[in-house]
Amino acid sequence: MERARKLAVTHVYPIGAITKNSAGEELSAIDSMKAAGVVAISDDGRPVMNARVMRRAWSLRAPSTCW
Repeated sequence: MERARKLAVTHVYPIGAITKNSAGEELSAIDSMKAAGVVAISDDGRPVMNARVMRRAWSLRAPSTCW
């Protein structure tokens, strides 16, 4: 990441999955991913059908709308 940050012409931001394997069932390790530098979470076009899982994911986000 550090090398890319210094040499890159473009910016690449890491995005983590909301759920494990983007399967929509079990929440991924969002806190760990955030600590590792993930700037957003997404299941990339796959809907999270479990409302509890989605609610929990929203509760783990920062107080503002972005990290």
